[in-house]
Amino acid sequence: MAAVSTIKRVRVWSGPLRLAHWLMAFAVLVLLGTGWLLDAVPSAYQALLDYHYLAGYALIAGVLIRLYLLFFGHATETVGALVPRRQQAGAVLDMLRFYVSLGRWRLPAWYAHNPLWQPLYLILLVLLVLQILTGVFADAPYLVAGRSLPGWHALGSVVIATFCGLHIAAAFVHDLKGTGSDVSAIINGHRIFIINPLQAPARPGVQSVSVDSIRKSPPRSGDA
Repeated sequence: MAAVSTIKRVRVWSGPLRLAHWLMAFAVLVLLGTGWLLDAVPSAYQALLDYHYLAGYALIAGVLIRLYLLFFGHATETVGALVPRRQQAGAVLDMLRFYVSLGRWRLPAWYAHNPLWQPLYLILLVLLVLQILTGVFADAPYLVAGRSLPGWHALGSVVIATFCGLHIAAAFVHDLKGTGSDVSAIINGHRIFIINPLQAPARPGVQSVSVDSIRKSPPRSGDA
């Protein structure tokens, strides 16, 4: 008789981490929009600037929460969870193949952070901190590497917008091709895992992990 796989719903993302994520996501969306409109609609400059500042405060709050979790959080929240391990090299290569093949290669399994995007998330946090600083001190008459702080701020917005676009597209593709419920996981905190008792290789488009893998990466308990 063939072994039957088990579907398990596991809490992966804590409440504070999801709060930080959505604060940063909505703030960046408003900041990018109002930042572009400041030049495009000069007649509404002051109102747009007010909204830009309000979104900036929300971004600062989200980044501060995320930085606190990065150093004082638990499990998937910490800086260690964003540093790829040597044994993840195969999964990183599989993710590259998945993207290059436009989703035709099998989607590898992972517990929390996508192994290919782990260091990119860390880089994004650094960029957001720099973006905040160049925004706060935009009126300072300083040049950094021959460029004004507003100039760096504008360049940073292009880089961050590009990253966010790729991140959103990747999340939807993962949800479409896999079974981990990536999009809903960042809303309710839970991911879906298919546990194969025989630990057979995952079929194309199916995420599967062993029971031991789940036990080695316990979620933070009691968090909403």
